[in-house]
Amino acid sequence: MIDYIIETMLCYYPNITETTDGKEAVGYLKILEYLEREVGIPMIKSEYLKDRIARLPDIEELFGVEQ
Repeated sequence: MIDYIIETMLCYYPNITETTDGKEAVGYLKILEYLEREVGIPMIKSEYLKDRIARLPDIEELFGVEQ
């Protein structure tokens, strides 16, 4: 269900990730993905949602942070 909502929002509002709120929301999803990988505990049950999050821009891309 969440994947559908994300897909719909990106379809109808493709520039949403350019807004501050959109960047923050994507950042939270990317942090969850990172924590799951680092801690080794599955937190995202849906494989569809994992795939969707993996295809979202990285936090560095969103906020223009250089590593």
